[in-house]
Amino acid sequence: MGVKNLPNLCPDFPLKASAQGRQVQILPAVIVLPAIIVQIAAATNRKIKSAKMKNKLLLLLLLSFIYTPLNSANKVITKQFNWQIYKTEHFDIYFYDEGKNIAPLFEDFLEKSYRSLTSEHNLQIEKEERIPVFLYIGHNDFEQTNIADIGEGTGGVTEAFKNRLVLYYNGPKSMLLYLTKHELTHAIEFNVLFGGFWKSAKLIKFVLYPNWLMEGLAEYNTKDLASAERDMYLRDAVISGNLISLQKLHSFGHVKPHQVTLAYKESNALMLFIEQEYGKDKLAELLNSYREKIDPNMILLETLGISLDDLNIKFNEYLEEKYTFESEGLQEPEKYGKRITASKIYNDFNTNPVFGTEDKKLFYITDKKGFTEIVCQNLETGIIEMLVGQKDKGELEYLNNSGRGLSVSKDNNYLVFVGEKQQKDYIYLYNYHKKDLSKIKTGFDVINSADISYDGSKILFVALGGGYTGIYTCDINGTAIKQVFKDLNDVSDARFSKDGTFMVFTKETKTSSSKKPYQKDLYKYIFDSNELIQLTDMEGDEFSPDISPDGSKIIFVSDSDGMYNLYEFDINTKQTKKLTNIVGGNFNPSFSNSGKSIAFSSYRKGSRQIYIAETALLENEIKEIVKESIEKSSVLDRRGSMLYSRYKLYPSTDLFFPLFYYSTYDGLYIAMYWQISEMLGNHTAAVSTQYSSGSEFLDYSVNYAFLKYRPQLFFNFTGEGAYLDWYGQYYRVIHSQTVGVNYPIDRVNSVIFAAENSVNTFLDKTDPVNIEKTVRNGHAFAVAYVNNTIERKFIQPTSGSRFEITQQFGIDDFGGDYVYQNTTVEYNKYFSLGKEHALGNRLMGIVSGGRDKSEYRLERFDRVRMYANNQVYGSKLLVYNLEWRFPIVYDIDYYTAFMFPDFLFRSFYGTAFIDNGFVSKDIPEEKIDYRYSYGIGIGFDTFVLQSFYMPLNFYAAYSPINDKYEYYFNFGSVF
Repeated sequence: MGVKNLPNLCPDFPLKASAQGRQVQILPAVIVLPAIIVQIAAATNRKIKSAKMKNKLLLLLLLSFIYTPLNSANKVITKQFNWQIYKTEHFDIYFYDEGKNIAPLFEDFLEKSYRSLTSEHNLQIEKEERIPVFLYIGHNDFEQTNIADIGEGTGGVTEAFKNRLVLYYNGPKSMLLYLTKHELTHAIEFNVLFGGFWKSAKLIKFVLYPNWLMEGLAEYNTKDLASAERDMYLRDAVISGNLISLQKLHSFGHVKPHQVTLAYKESNALMLFIEQEYGKDKLAELLNSYREKIDPNMILLETLGISLDDLNIKFNEYLEEKYTFESEGLQEPEKYGKRITASKIYNDFNTNPVFGTEDKKLFYITDKKGFTEIVCQNLETGIIEMLVGQKDKGELEYLNNSGRGLSVSKDNNYLVFVGEKQQKDYIYLYNYHKKDLSKIKTGFDVINSADISYDGSKILFVALGGGYTGIYTCDINGTAIKQVFKDLNDVSDARFSKDGTFMVFTKETKTSSSKKPYQKDLYKYIFDSNELIQLTDMEGDEFSPDISPDGSKIIFVSDSDGMYNLYEFDINTKQTKKLTNIVGGNFNPSFSNSGKSIAFSSYRKGSRQIYIAETALLENEIKEIVKESIEKSSVLDRRGSMLYSRYKLYPSTDLFFPLFYYSTYDGLYIAMYWQISEMLGNHTAAVSTQYSSGSEFLDYSVNYAFLKYRPQLFFNFTGEGAYLDWYGQYYRVIHSQTVGVNYPIDRVNSVIFAAENSVNTFLDKTDPVNIEKTVRNGHAFAVAYVNNTIERKFIQPTSGSRFEITQQFGIDDFGGDYVYQNTTVEYNKYFSLGKEHALGNRLMGIVSGGRDKSEYRLERFDRVRMYANNQVYGSKLLVYNLEWRFPIVYDIDYYTAFMFPDFLFRSFYGTAFIDNGFVSKDIPEEKIDYRYSYGIGIGFDTFVLQSFYMPLNFYAAYSPINDKYEYYFNFGSVF
C-alpha cells in the first residue's frame, strides 16, 4: 500500500498515494498479461484458420509489454545496488552502501514501532515471521525498485506476496519515522488478514478490504506526527462542505485531484472517532473480523452495532462539531492578501511564488493543466506566460517543488530550480530572456533544493550524500563546488541573503518528546566567519524561510500552534511574531524585491492559491509569540557496529492456484497457476496449464521476466492442443517460444523488440484410417518505438501526444512458412480547449506486404465508425479521426452500492467526431476505397470497486455514403 507524505514532516513535498490496484499487484502485468493474451489469441486461432492470425499473436504480446495505465511513465533503471542484509529481532533490513549510516537508526525505528503496534492492539497474528524491509536512499533510487510500481508521489509501499516493506530516506528523520510506522502497520494488517494456510486464496479478497480501515489504521498508528496536516485538511473540508462519505472511501483510486491526502486524513479521523466513541479495542476487532467476513455492514453491526450509512452520519456530525468549533476566529486568506490565482474545474496547487525584478512579475509553479510547470504572471495585466513544462520533457522529466522550489536572480536573468532526468537530480538554469533551459551537473544524485544569489553569480543548494544532507555552493556553470555546512541532522530550505553575506536554513533536531521526537528550527550561517546561530526554538516546525531585502527580518512557516501560519523573526531584536491566523494553511512566503509585499501560497477549499499581501498590513496583525521550547535530547542516534550478510537470490512462491474436478462431459479437468519471484523482484516467473481428458484439450504457458537492468527481458513458452470443431475431426497443436526486450530510453520514450518461433500442427481426422498431418513453422520478429507525453488533469486526456511505430515481419529462412512485412504507424495528439474540453486527433496507417500479407477491415468501432453493407478489407489502410470531447457533468459522483461489483460513476462526457479512412487492395490492380462518417457519442468514467477504471462509451455514427446509422458500445475510447 502507498502512503502520502506530510507538509510538517517534509514541507511542501506533496506525495500522491498510489491507487490500491497499484499498491499490491496480485497479478503483475509483466507476467500475467502476456500469458492471458497468448491464451486468448490461441483460443481465437481455433476458429480462424487463416495463417495470418499467427502474426497477431506476436503483436498482442508486443502490446502487452508496452501497456501502461493512466499517467504512468517508463521505469528507467540506471543504477545497480549492492544489497546487504542486516538482521534484527523481527526484521531483515536490506540496504546498500549509501544506506549504511542510516541502517542502525532505521533498525531503532522499526523495532520500537513493532513493539508499540503489537502491544497496543490485540491482533490475531498467525505467525511471527521476519519482515523484509528495503531501504532506498533518495526517491530516484526508490523508483527503480522492481518490488512494486513506484510513481513520483509514492512515499512507501507494503506488498502482500512476501509482506515486504519498501521505503526511501531523503534526509528528514521525522519523515522516515512516519513512513516506518505507516507501512509497518500494513505489514501487520497483512499478517492478520493473509496469514495461515493457503495465502494465495486469501489474497483474492484484498480488493474487498476498505481503505478507510486499512489506511485509517496505518495513519492512526503514526500518532501525532501528522496532526497539523490532518487537522488542516479536515478543518478545510468541513468548512467547505467537501468531506468524502465513508461509502466512497473503500478505495482512493477514484478521488479527484488533490483529494487523496484528504481521503487518508478522513480515514485517520474515523479511527480516532471509533476509539473515542466505542473503545480502542474495537479497532483491532474490526480488522480481525475481516479475516472471515467481507461485508462492511455485517462487520460494523457485529463490532460497533451500527451500519456503514449510520456510521457515516455520526462520524460527519462529529467532524463538523469538532472543526466548526476549532475554526472560530480563524481567518480566510483574503483577509491578509489579494488572490492572484484561481482554480476552474478541479483543484490546482499553485506554489513557490517569487517576485521578479521591480515586483511587476511573479514566477511560480502550478499544476493547473495536469502537469507541473513554471509560469510567469504579469501582475499588472494578469497575462500568464508558460516558461518550463510539457515542452521540456526531453530535458526535464520531473520538476521538484520541495524546499525553496524556485528562485530568481536580479533583472530576471536566471530562474533556478531542481528537476529530475534519468533518475538523477540536477539544478536547472532557465535563462528568462533567451528562453533557454540547461542543467547543471553537481555530482550528487539527490538534490533537495537550490537558490541563486541575487547577483546571479552563485547557487546555494542542499544535497544528500552518504545518508546525510549538506549545504553547498557552486558558480553559475556548476563548477567550484564547495561544501558550506554539513550535519548529522537533516538540513533544508537554504536561502541566500540579498547581499550574499549569510544564509538562513532549516535544521532538524532531536527532542526528548515522544509525541514530537524531531522538530525543525531556523539557523543563520555567516559565510566569512563560519558562525552558526540558532534563530528559533518554537514548539513544532519552522521551515520555508525567506529573508527581507535589507537582511533584518525572516518570514517563515510554523505549525507551533497546530496550524500552518506565517511568522516573522526580527534578526536585530530576536523577536518572533505571528503574522496570520488562517483557517487552512499558509506556505512558501517570499519577500518582494522592495520588501513592501509578501507572496505566499495558501491551502483552502482543497486547492493552493497564491496571494500577495502588503508587508505593512500584515505587520498590523502581529501578535508577539511567547516561545515554548521543547527540551533538546542529548542522546545521539545509535551508530554501532553492524553484522550483515550479502544478498543471495532465493525464489519463493507468490501465488498458487490449483483446480481439478471430474465430470462426465469434461472427464478429468486440471488447471493450475503458479507465480514465483525472488525478494528483489528482478526475476519473476509464472506457469499456467489446463487439461481436459474428455475433449483432449491441453494448454500451457511458461513466462519469465528478468528486470534487473535497464533492458527488461521477457521470455514466453506456450502450447495448446484442441479440436476446432464439435465432431472431433480437426485437431490443432500450437507450440511457440517468444523472447522480448523493452528498453526505456527515458520516461516517455521506449523501444521494444520481440522474436517468436512457432510450430503449428494440423490433423485432419475425417478419415480415421488416413489421418492427414500438416506442419507449418513460423519465424517472426517485431520492433516498436513509442513516445508518450499525454497528460490529463484527472481522467480524460487533455494535452500531449503519443506516437508509435511497429514493424513486424515473418521470414522463410530456417524452414519458415510465413513471409510478410507489416508496418503500423499511429500518432495521437490532444489540444486543450480549456475547462476540460479537448480536441483529439488520430492518424493511423497500416501497410502489409509479402506472400502472406494481411488484410485489414476499415469499418470498425476504432477506425471508421459506420454501417457496413459489404465489409471493405485491404492490405493498406489509412485512418484519420477527429474528436471534440466535452464534459457534460464534471462530477456525477453516483455510487451503485446496491450491486456487486459496485460501480462509481465519476464523470459524464460527450463526443462529436468525424472519421475518414482509405483502404487499398490488389484485385489484381490496386483499388482504393474511401469511407467517412460523423456522429456523436457519450461516455461515462466509472470505477469498479472504486479501484479499477472502466470507461463506458456509446457512439451513434452516420455515413452519407450509404445513408445509414450504426451504433457502438465499447469499453474505452477509440483512441
